[in-house]
Amino acid sequence: MKRILSVLMALCMLLSLVSCGNNNDTSSQNKDEEYISSQTEDTKTSSDSAESTSSNNPTSKTDSAKTSTSKPKTSTDDKPSDNSSKNNTTVTTSSTPVTSKINYKQATDTDNNVTVDGDGIVSITVPKWFLLKTEPDYNYQLTDEEKNTYNFTSVTKNADGSATYKIGYNDYHKFLLLSKSSVNAIVYKYKHNTWFSEISADTGYNNIKIYTKYNSLEDFDSDFGLYIAASGLQTTFYQYMNYNCSVGTTITVYNKDNVLLATYKFPDLLK
Repeated sequence: MKRILSVLMALCMLLSLVSCGNNNDTSSQNKDEEYISSQTEDTKTSSDSAESTSSNNPTSKTDSAKTSTSKPKTSTDDKPSDNSSKNNTTVTTSSTPVTSKINYKQATDTDNNVTVDGDGIVSITVPKWFLLKTEPDYNYQLTDEEKNTYNFTSVTKNADGSATYKIGYNDYHKFLLLSKSSVNAIVYKYKHNTWFSEISADTGYNNIKIYTKYNSLEDFDSDFGLYIAASGLQTTFYQYMNYNCSVGTTITVYNKDNVLLATYKFPDLLK
């Protein structure tokens, strides 16, 4: 019996120890769970507090970052006051002068047979009929006089048979002066002759007036007709060559009483 009681007692003690161990473990576990729960709650509270702070001050973090990373701006008032004048000076001194071609005087007549290009080369176009009238075997080549005396540079045959002469601007004006002298030598050839009392002409020889000492055309000899033809031919040539003179000459002849005797129109009489 004692032995059984001893065994029972041992079993009770053992059960008691196991129970105590389990209680301790449970208590410890409960305490651990309470501690973890407390820590979690504290963390959540801290997090909520941080979020609350962040939501109440949404720009504080950004402003702080901007404040720490932004560079100080330089005011334009701190720049040297002479910058504008220096810039103006730079613009002025860096400008490049622009060169342009000379504006050569262009033709003022309405014939459109004389042109001047930007390089000062003058082109003169003479119709075929006039070339053949002055030189029946005209060969579209410069003569020695045209090259060496007047300094023409070239002559070109066009599709319609006309010829285009080219000459430099300064040489062209020298040529006009020489040509005018030739015209005057023909038109005023008989100025002091017994035939005429007066001869007058305008600058372009479009109108030539001859006052004679006779009563009629029959009083003149054959040389008078040659004189009229030579004057008309020479003035027509000059007018074709001159960029200020239109082609066309009217020669009127008057008797000693200023009565009109005859009218001659060129270049019509040459065609």
